[in-house]
Amino acid sequence: MKKVKQNKKGGFIERLAGDYDIPPELLHGGCFVEIRGRNSVTVRGCRRIIKYCTEKVILKMCRDILEVTGKRLTCLTYFSGAVVIEGLIEGLNFQRSDVAEVGDET
Repeated sequence: MKKVKQNKKGGFIERLAGDYDIPPELLHGGCFVEIRGRNSVTVRGCRRIIKYCTEKVILKMCRDILEVTGKRLTCLTYFSGAVVIEGLIEGLNFQRSDVAEVGDET
């Protein structure tokens, strides 16, 4: 009797992400943002920290700029593209990095 190949749905990246419990958007060069209440934000896929102060953290992602605003913001971790920010989170704003003007902060 001849075995029939099972056609698994999804591509290699999706299967790899599922096997290792990694968000697929990270493997495609994207980012992953997890918000826990108003006090904690975890970002994966960060290339660098552009600005860091107690009221604003600006992160350079692969294709975007992420701005986290709030009060008493603290960057607890920055390791291997993962950033954990805690404090009173008031807002998150994404901008495409090709149109973002980061240098003109007041």
